[in-house]
Amino acid sequence: MKKQNKKIWASVVVIMVIGCFSVSMAYARLWQNWRDCVITPCITSTGDSSTSPLNTSLVESAGSFLKSHSNYQDFLNRVEMSEISSVDYNEFRETLYDAIENLERAKTAYANFKAEADKATYNRAMIDKLAAFNYDAFRENYGLNAPVFEKVKNSVNLFLIIKIIRD
Repeated sequence: MKKQNKKIWASVVVIMVIGCFSVSMAYARLWQNWRDCVITPCITSTGDSSTSPLNTSLVESAGSFLKSHSNYQDFLNRVEMSEISSVDYNEFRETLYDAIENLERAKTAYANFKAEADKATYNRAMIDKLAAFNYDAFRENYGLNAPVFEKVKNSVNLFLIIKIIRD
C-alpha cells in the first residue's frame, strides 16, 4: 500500500511541475496578444498567426534582441570572473561580436516589421473597439497597477491618434 501511495504522490508532483512550466506558455499561446487583429484580415485564435509576416518579424526581432542581451550579460560575467581566472581576450571579442551581430539582426527584423506594418490595412472594427474600451474600469475591476496601466492606455491612445492622422 505504501508503494502505491508513493507512486501516486510522485505522479502528482511530476504533473504539477509540468503544469507549472507549461501553463504560462500555453496561456500566452492560446490567447495570443491580438496584435494581428488590428490589421486586416484578423487572425483569430483558430487561425495560425505564426504565418503572419508581422508576427514573424516581431518574434525574430525580439528573439535576436534578447539573444544579444544574453551575449552582453555573458561578456559581463566573463569580465567579472577574470579576476579569479585567466583572461581570454579572444573569448571577450567573440562574445561582443555575437552581441553586435544579434543586435544587427534585431535591427533588420524591426525594420522589416515596420515596413510590413506600414503596408498593412487596419481593421476598422478593432480600432473602434480600442477607442471605446473603458481602460479605467478594466484596471479597477482587475486590480491592475495604475501607473503601468496608464502607460498602456496612453500607448493605445497614441496609436489611435497616429492612425487618425494617417487616414
